Amino acid sequence: GAATKTCLLNRQRKELGMGDAGYLSNYDLELVSVISDWTTAPAVNDKVTVSSVNYRVLSREDSANGVLTTYGLSKVN
Repeated sequence: GAATKTCLLNRQRKELGMGDAGYLSNYDLELVSVISDWTTAPAVNDKVTVSSVNYRVLSREDSANGVLTTYGLSKVN
């Protein structure tokens, strides 16, 4: 189901090149959100919409204190 949440834009268009383990993932958008705002927070591979643009969640990293989560998103064609 659809839900509207407030998030903070952390950065746009992070590109990573070749690493020791091969090519590293890149993403178009990084958002920060309060974990407790979500009944069911998006997981990796879920689709989300930001400003009418569809993205896929490539990564999710929760803060050590369990308050914030950071999502790495990539545009869906």
